[in-house]
Amino acid sequence: MATKEEKKANPPEITEDNKKYKIGLFVDGFFPTIDGVIVGINSISKIINEHVDLTVFTAAPAKGEYDDSNLPYKVVRCRSKKIPFVKKIDYDMPVPKSDKDFCKAVAESDLDLVHIRSPFAVGKMGLRYAKKRGIPAVITLHSQYKQDFYKATRSKLLTAMLMRGVRKTFNGCDECWSVNESSKQVIRDYGIKHEPICMENGTDMLPIAEKAAAINWVNTEYNVAPDQKVILYVGRLVKVKNIFFMADVLRELKKTDLNFKMIFVGDGAERTDLEKLIQKHELTDNVVFTGSLKDRETIAKFYARADLFMFPSFYDTDGVVKKEAACQKTPIICVEGSIVANSVEDGHNAYIGANNPSDFAAKIASALADQKKHAQICETAHKELYITWDQTAKNTVERYKILIRKTKQEND
Repeated sequence: MATKEEKKANPPEITEDNKKYKIGLFVDGFFPTIDGVIVGINSISKIINEHVDLTVFTAAPAKGEYDDSNLPYKVVRCRSKKIPFVKKIDYDMPVPKSDKDFCKAVAESDLDLVHIRSPFAVGKMGLRYAKKRGIPAVITLHSQYKQDFYKATRSKLLTAMLMRGVRKTFNGCDECWSVNESSKQVIRDYGIKHEPICMENGTDMLPIAEKAAAINWVNTEYNVAPDQKVILYVGRLVKVKNIFFMADVLRELKKTDLNFKMIFVGDGAERTDLEKLIQKHELTDNVVFTGSLKDRETIAKFYARADLFMFPSFYDTDGVVKKEAACQKTPIICVEGSIVANSVEDGHNAYIGANNPSDFAAKIASALADQKKHAQICETAHKELYITWDQTAKNTVERYKILIRKTKQEND
């Protein structure tokens, strides 16, 4: 019989079989909240569920209705409550330990593998289950938690204490995944012992067949002139996404000759503050707020109409929106020094602007002025950055199988 060291050095190859492994996905936030991580988890889960028996363990909203009946995979929810003393946050605090029905559902789930999507209360419960049952646990880094903690506490000491908990959860897992090559460095900087494996995000969005009709619909519904250049943002309207920087960029862009309309698709805790800043900058005629939109085909129309997608976030590790934009041949402009900027090439498949509003606005103006080069970048963005969830789901299921079989061999 091979030793454990020999088994680790030579993991088993994937072979076809009829066994449908039971996978538990543990995440602290889920619908009806909408963000890039939740949309991505839902998209890949629908595909993965065709090949494994998937259950999403998550939290119910502290207030309001939710409906999981239209989801093709099983969802089990625990109670949650509002986070005390923290304003302008879109998430609730799960309390899985105090929910007996939830604990019972987890205990009786008979899982083959745990996949943790957030390293907090629900994620920690998933890790404890995996350790107790001797099954593999995988964790994916989606967010820059250190930034989140400092933004919420404004305390370096509290941030350091909270990060110790994050590291403990990550280091307790058997494998750590990053969403792109650039975000691997964040994992290393956090002091996590695992060398991350890249498991790239995708999108379920498809290129619009009737693009002219989609463009005309956006123009008509939102009072956009056919000759106006459209700059788009899709996502949560929260400070961490650098939304106020965008307002300052638009103020500078208004000083140029560019005839533009900025469309914000989404909602968030700081939308009102953003709207006030837009008014202060006298940009009301140049800006549209659509509010939260859930219909994917409708959102695709905005991507199709847009000439450029503004994505100046330092927070995002990848961003599904980057791939959604590329799907409709709309390149992004991100900010120099961000993780997203490290995943694209300026003037080739995207644009990268300097981290100040004046220079960033100048980059937008020059990009949209050179129509021939911009058209080339649009095509290259589609070719190189557009990835569907189908390929990611295939890679994910294959990796699940390797880890499950490897663990079973080591335990024999």
